[in-house]
Parts: sequence; structure tokens; C-alpha cells
Amino acid sequence: MRGIAAVAGTFDVLHAGHIATLQFAKALGDRLIVLLYNDALSTRLKNRQPIFNLVHRKAVITALRCVDEVRVCDDGVNSLELILSELKPRFFVGGDPIKSKVDEAIDARSVVELYDGAVVGAPLLLAANEERLSGSYVRKVIYAEAGLDNGE
Repeated sequence: MRGIAAVAGTFDVLHAGHIATLQFAKALGDRLIVLLYNDALSTRLKNRQPIFNLVHRKAVITALRCVDEVRVCDDGVNSLELILSELKPRFFVGGDPIKSKVDEAIDARSVVELYDGAVVGAPLLLAANEERLSGSYVRKVIYAEAGLDNGE
């Protein structure tokens, strides 16, 4: 059992980079849970309102085959930190390399690492170069970098 992989974000105007990140995250875990920022949180983090409202964005993300569940995040009782504490994902995946948006305005890394999870940046080359890497290869590389068993 490879466990849960989680991805957080606004996913406003879904594009190929989002899809590549979600597919990459799904390849790491048995289940992919998307933590979708509500409109107010998204506006605060990005300094602009989302183009599409939460209902629309949630419907689009839920329809993707690689997504097993969508949970809505806010600044209150459904904060990213609290949801991550509940889920205890093995992997928390960011669309940019680890240096940037993975910890977007909160300290997701410290929460995920409390439960021996790993914060992983999805390779941007998957989308940019339209490379096709098998899920088992991606898993092997990321698990090795995180110092974890390969999960198989």
C-alpha cells in the first residue's frame, strides 16, 4: 500500500500543467485527494478572485479520472493544516519545484512531516516536454529521493 497523495490549490482555469501534476501525484499513491481552496482563500493567496467559482472548479476537478476525492479548504475549521493532519498523506505534491508554492502561505511541510510524509515537487518537464514517464518509474525516483520504501 502506497498510501494517500494530496495536492492543494485553486485549479482556476485548469491547464496541462495542472493535469500533469495531478497525474504525477496519483502515480505516487493509492488515492489522490485534491484539497481545493475556496474562493476567499484563493483570493487571499493570489491577490485576485478566481475566474471560476468554487462550485465550477470542484465539478471540473471531481470529473478527472485520476482524482479520488476533493475536499474544500478555507481559513477556518477546514484549513489546509487541519485537513492534512486528518488525512496524514504519505505525499503532499506541489505543482512547482519544492522551493516555491508547495508551502503556499502556510507551513504544510511541517504538518506532513509530522506523520512521516514527504513534500514533493512535481517535475514541470512532464507538462512542458510532454514526456511520458511510467507511474512505476516516477514512484521509484520519488520514493528513493524521500528515503522511503518503493511502496510496491
